[in-house]
Amino acid sequence: MYFEPPVFAIVGRDDVVMQFGRVDEGETVEPNRKRREEALDAYIWVNDVDALYSELKAKGAKILEGPVLRFYKCYELVVEDLNGYCLVFSRDTAGD
Repeated sequence: MYFEPPVFAIVGRDDVVMQFGRVDEGETVEPNRKRREEALDAYIWVNDVDALYSELKAKGAKILEGPVLRFYKCYELVVEDLNGYCLVFSRDTAGD
């Protein structure tokens, strides 16, 4: 199924892949939580969620959730950045 216009985009470089949601024309870029009760702003695929969790926690990052294994087989860490954006760092565990 495809949406027109697309509702998200996925970009990648080297081993990093990120998913971004669409911002509608006329809207300003701001954290999705200001518009929706449950929302994320960027979904970032990483190789080691636990190592990232340890690093971010040691640096005082605002950890919202995780690491946690979701029913859809993704191991996720949810963090809020300094601007209020909700970032999800994930590893697909389906092949484990």
